Amino acid sequence: FTVWPPRGASRPVPSIIADAGLAKSADPAAPRMGAAVLASSPGGDRKGAPVDRPGEFVPDALAARNDLPDLYRQGCQASGTDTEPRSCTYGNQSASFTIALVGDSHAAQWAPALQAIATTKGWQLVTYTKSACPFLSAEVANGDRPYTSCTSWNRTLLARLTGDQRPNLVITSSSNYRVVRGDRVLDSEESQSALGEGMRTTWKALGSAGVKTVVLRDTPRPDIDIAECASQYPKRMTKCAVDRDEALSGIGERQVAAAASLRNVTLVDLNDAICPTERCAAVIGGVLVYRDTNHLTATYAATLAPRLNTALERILRD
Repeated sequence: FTVWPPRGASRPVPSIIADAGLAKSADPAAPRMGAAVLASSPGGDRKGAPVDRPGEFVPDALAARNDLPDLYRQGCQASGTDTEPRSCTYGNQSASFTIALVGDSHAAQWAPALQAIATTKGWQLVTYTKSACPFLSAEVANGDRPYTSCTSWNRTLLARLTGDQRPNLVITSSSNYRVVRGDRVLDSEESQSALGEGMRTTWKALGSAGVKTVVLRDTPRPDIDIAECASQYPKRMTKCAVDRDEALSGIGERQVAAAASLRNVTLVDLNDAICPTERCAAVIGGVLVYRDTNHLTATYAATLAPRLNTALERILRD
């Protein structure tokens, strides 16, 4: 088990890649945007602190709801009733190295960064995502009922990823969920334990099939609608800032614990590049960070590509 980094109207993705310096042909004079304005160790960087007037930013707050990963527009996000995985493929279609991005909408939000990496590395990226369905071996609740289509989707997808279509690397993340056992929805503490067990079971199965797993720690959760707030307070944007400790309370803790016991799993935590200071800003580097209460804008996610690329290079080298 390892952790990275070590402790101690949206623009097209290719433009964001160049601005962030990931592409080999990037113009060093191009303006740096989003997470690219932050230091290599971004924790505490005041460039990511909230300000009342951050200047012009993208996407526009009124358009942020539609600042989504491509996979949504292309019909690749499985819906609530789907039991069969849907997929989209990006990057080099005939590449010898394949990454699978797997999980719920909190996994899907990382697709823009991974598309950027796949494009520049010549890798193939295949996405398998489903709404409100984490990639793990446990039956999660949909309201007060078992989310049976999610359970079936997970079973089918795990067989695919450990069978003839297994990738070189699985990348996953997820939000938090309640678990169902029998006819009972477990309470929060029981659910956390069951989620951890379900994560370990799934990640062990991948490891047994020779597939490494990278777990992206879940992102800070503002729990206020950042796009709506930015629209309401364009000259008092600090009203849209949220306390970092509150936004991270309980976030990804079960992922950390579950990964800790497995040798084939690496946890990647980029949250310092999403909320660098004691209060999480709505806008960093001229980019709106969230499109709603808990999902990154596709534009901001794309600016995280160089940091995720560095983590993946390290993981694959070790």
